[in-house]
Amino acid sequence: MKTVREAMKLAKEENRQYLEWAEGKKTQRSKKVIREEKLPDWLQGEASGAHPEGEQAVASKEDFDQQKQQLLEEMKKLRNHSAL
Repeated sequence: MKTVREAMKLAKEENRQYLEWAEGKKTQRSKKVIREEKLPDWLQGEASGAHPEGEQAVASKEDFDQQKQQLLEEMKKLRNHSAL
């Protein structure tokens, strides 16, 4: 490269190549990966209906009532304890 014209020509060519490369990078980046949520095997067995829904609803209602009763008793104990 001996003249300014040759240097400018080379610079413009390299700039054009860079812009083409950068444009190609943009289009590749816009692709998004869509992930599927995968359940573990042990959870799939429960979700597929290992327990009939009617029985499970009754059992969960009973468990809920039992837990509620236990928590209420604990609250009463704490209130009595803090009042002393």
